[in-house]
Amino acid sequence: PAPTAIRHLTPLRFRRHAPQHALRDDTTQNHTNRSDAIASLLRHRRRLQGDPNTDTVASLHGTQLRGNLFTLGYFSAYVCVGTPPARFDLIVDTGSALTALPCGSCSHCGAHMHDDAPGARFSEAASSTDVAVTCARPPKGMQTCRTCDGGHCGYSVSYTEGSSIRGHFVGDRVWVAGADSRRHAVNASFGCQTYESGLFYSQEADGITGLSQSLTWGNTLFDSIRADLKTPNIFSMCLGQEMGALVLGGSIPEVLKPNWIPYSGSASYVVELADI
Repeated sequence: PAPTAIRHLTPLRFRRHAPQHALRDDTTQNHTNRSDAIASLLRHRRRLQGDPNTDTVASLHGTQLRGNLFTLGYFSAYVCVGTPPARFDLIVDTGSALTALPCGSCSHCGAHMHDDAPGARFSEAASSTDVAVTCARPPKGMQTCRTCDGGHCGYSVSYTEGSSIRGHFVGDRVWVAGADSRRHAVNASFGCQTYESGLFYSQEADGITGLSQSLTWGNTLFDSIRADLKTPNIFSMCLGQEMGALVLGGSIPEVLKPNWIPYSGSASYVVELADI
């Protein structure tokens, strides 16, 4: 569910599957301008080193999140999928695990009128690296498919605000930028939507990418990034009222002088609410 208000810039740092800490929301004491603080996060992201004997991307580039908490109620990032890459605007959600976007065969998908490539649809036929995900071979991390859609492994998800999506899984490349300034391909499974309702139909963003620790729909996109690129199991988000930043495989740099509070390490990313 989308938060209703955040008064200050709110950086969050999570190491998954282990007790950790999350950042307090008072780090703006050193950055009166939210834009400057977010730019600092993207510029000074910490590069975490991996095993030198493996083909490792030490950290991924930070990316700016677009959105706001008043009219949209979400923050989103551009994600490139397939070969050649097609760009989609996806909501970044820590409360769910599925990555999904509109399919070319969608019978009831919204116009999604964001600034970049409005009304985008993913064409399985147009991507040379597309791989069918059948009921006999569900996505990695998923034992059995919940439903079958014409032989394809299907999904159907309802969200707490009343919207829903359904479709089938596909396998393809997802492209991410590394700290080495190169583009890297990740093999991932994601949902190809054939139906949207509620806010999923009317929202500007094309779809969603979930960062939770749930394996309901198999490996998350972040799980696939970690597996293919050997990045550390950590991500950072920094949210203001109208913009934000996201770093995968890296953490909030100490130059921002973060103040830490306990994080339970549970399946959900839960911290104590001090004030609204």
